[in-house]
Amino acid sequence: MRIETSEYYVAYFDVLGYKEYFNKGGDVTQNFIDDLCSAIDDTIGVVNDMLSSDILKLTQMYFEQRIFSDNILVCLKKGNTPLEPIRILTFLQTIIDIQRKFVLDYGILLRGGISVGPLYIDEAHLVGDVLIKVVSMEHTVKYPFIAIDDAVMDVLSKMVVEYSNVQYLQSFTTWIGSVFIRFEGIAFKILDYLNYTTVQDIWPLIKGHEDELINALSKQYSKDAKNIENNLYQNNEEMQYKVLSRHREIIRKQMAEFCNYDGIDFRDEKKVLEREKIIMKYKWVWVYHNTKCAQVNRNDLILDMMVSYDVRIMKDVFRIPSDKPADAVLKESPSM
Repeated sequence: MRIETSEYYVAYFDVLGYKEYFNKGGDVTQNFIDDLCSAIDDTIGVVNDMLSSDILKLTQMYFEQRIFSDNILVCLKKGNTPLEPIRILTFLQTIIDIQRKFVLDYGILLRGGISVGPLYIDEAHLVGDVLIKVVSMEHTVKYPFIAIDDAVMDVLSKMVVEYSNVQYLQSFTTWIGSVFIRFEGIAFKILDYLNYTTVQDIWPLIKGHEDELINALSKQYSKDAKNIENNLYQNNEEMQYKVLSRHREIIRKQMAEFCNYDGIDFRDEKKVLEREKIIMKYKWVWVYHNTKCAQVNRNDLILDMMVSYDVRIMKDVFRIPSDKPADAVLKESPSM
């Protein structure tokens, strides 16, 4: 059998703390398994919705996926038409939607990478250089984010130049800016799952013509028209508030549980080191949350945490502020 690869956009990610949940045992492990299975079912549902969309079939948005345990792979074959900017950004937006659903609906943090390159995929085989690359990215990424490889950014940059004179793609750069965020000191650009962008933000020409668009689509693309209608009439500020508010609620709860050494034998160096790594990961999520709040002018949704010290092991811990003095509360909103 001769295998011929094609160029694919590939996203690969897994679940943060997978082993930790299984070590807890009992109801904690069972609840985690239930949530993980539900999140994976939702992922499959998102992909199936994409495959059933008549409009997306016109752009050949044929997503493929592979799921094993907590490892998830989503792929899209690269094209070469003027619709390619829409295809790649729809792919990235879909991964954002999946990641946001994992976090906001189930409190499950993801880590992984996205790249583009040679891949062969069918029902029995999955091989290619890009697969090695995205798995390597997942191992390289230390914190709970999905990184975008430079190869993908190069594709986007070339498209900006190539299609700069195509009128209906002039909002392309706005869409690009909405899908990633960059942090100082981190080599990768990162999928910005906390950013909520409406269709009108991406395609401002639609604003004021929503009814005309829905009516035009409703005859031939009734299912798609209903989904688009729901998106068109959503309030961006209201949805951004809901996303950040829910995220703050989840992160506050998880940091209260995991960002300390309570109940850990400080003489067990292995367990102390494992918890320290978890604390650093949640610190990154905390910084990301507060950075996003500052970016969208929602300082009322910043998550306040108090940095304390565990004198047994001389390491930082994070506590939820209660009746502590105001100057003991650290509000961290670093520059991007």
